Amino acid sequence: MKSTFNRDQLAITIAISGIALVPWCSTAHADENFVQMYGIVDAAVGYVSDVSGHSSVREIPGTVADRFGLRGQEALGGNSYAIFTLENGFNVNDGTIGQGSSGTTRIFGRQAFVGLQFPALTVTAGRQYDMMYDMFSYSAASYLSPYWYRPGTAANLVGANGSSADFDRLGGVRVDNSVKVSTSAIPGWTFSSMVGLGGQPGTLSDGSTVSAGVRYQGKALGVGAAYTNFKEADGTSNYVTWAVGSNYVIRSLTLTALYTSTQYSRTSDSVKVFEAGVKYQFTPAVYVGAAYAFMLPNHDASNVILRGNHNQAGIDIDYSFSKRTDVYAMAIYQRASGGNAAQIFILPSTGIGGGSTQTLVAVGIRTRF
Repeated sequence: MKSTFNRDQLAITIAISGIALVPWCSTAHADENFVQMYGIVDAAVGYVSDVSGHSSVREIPGTVADRFGLRGQEALGGNSYAIFTLENGFNVNDGTIGQGSSGTTRIFGRQAFVGLQFPALTVTAGRQYDMMYDMFSYSAASYLSPYWYRPGTAANLVGANGSSADFDRLGGVRVDNSVKVSTSAIPGWTFSSMVGLGGQPGTLSDGSTVSAGVRYQGKALGVGAAYTNFKEADGTSNYVTWAVGSNYVIRSLTLTALYTSTQYSRTSDSVKVFEAGVKYQFTPAVYVGAAYAFMLPNHDASNVILRGNHNQAGIDIDYSFSKRTDVYAMAIYQRASGGNAAQIFILPSTGIGGGSTQTLVAVGIRTRF
């Protein structure tokens, strides 16, 4: 009898295997060898004021992307380790895989890498985030939710590759066939670089990604900068993003500031984004965050990345029942100038608004394991 084994069965098998490892994990940490299962499940109900001229109420992905992962390490001696991460994204609303793309089935679409970790140097290879993702900690998205990201127009230009398609890559673009090197040889400082091989016959540059970043984290002040250059597979143009950001913690108050710049060489279009935010921790269980962002394209209404200036404001309140589970309510408002359409970053895409303003209001629950 012929047997079949589809991707859903494989995912279930992986999950069961991970659960089976849990009893071993609790004892293996003692000798620094472990395999750990982890994840986030987040669901929300959202109201969008304008989707192609109509309001919409629906269950939407939560403010943190759902995921299931396995990570582990093996001690090699001399404070050195072999490490790995395999992370699957999924949609809790319907159970589908989250990082599928045209012609591609991804079981571990969020991350899949293996490497070596030394006392001041880490080298990994596989499907990984570029350095723009490190700027997340300096953005209000870190406490307002990923719906604070920029409009997802990058997919129309360079594709999404199963990633967030926000135009300045802040939401985390995964780079296939990549090698990443990070060092923390200087206390408080982290320097990182990445090369993603394009895989095009006869050339090393076409389809490639080059990324670099530097971060400093002190007791109160954090600063960072990042750069990513993606060259299209046909070698005709580049999509370049870079950013500088900072956060500062004063007791219960956290201040964030971020600047990003995006350029697309094929059309000479660019967009600059200026954002600032504040988060206040009223109690260990309750915080409130608020932020403002201004998006400025160079060619205004003809820009293929973003048309017209966009002003965006947001607020969020979060209550934690425990270290693992919390509930939240958030709202984001965006206005586009010059009669251009507003477009809050929403996954799955609910469409561009029919007018120059758009509002998203959502409430949800999230748990981690």
